[in-house]
Amino acid sequence: MNDNALTINVHHISEDGLRVQGSLTADILELATDDDQHCDSDIGYDLTATLIGRDLLITGTIAAKIIYRCDRCARDYDPCHPPPE
Repeated sequence: MNDNALTINVHHISEDGLRVQGSLTADILELATDDDQHCDSDIGYDLTATLIGRDLLITGTIAAKIIYRCDRCARDYDPCHPPPE
């Protein structure tokens, strides 16, 4: 288990929910140690925790920049902007 974790104390959640924002280091993703992909940034989050009865609902966004290595040309690329053919 990774020591770099996000913990939410449910006792701090009000009726309106609890907004939690921040960032975690990329090692929380526990990506394989090969060179096919790596995280190029911290993991940013903007979440809202809400209690519904005994259930915990988490909504929001989590963002990170993951870089992949092309198998054909061996260059790194952002999957949102793949290398040209």
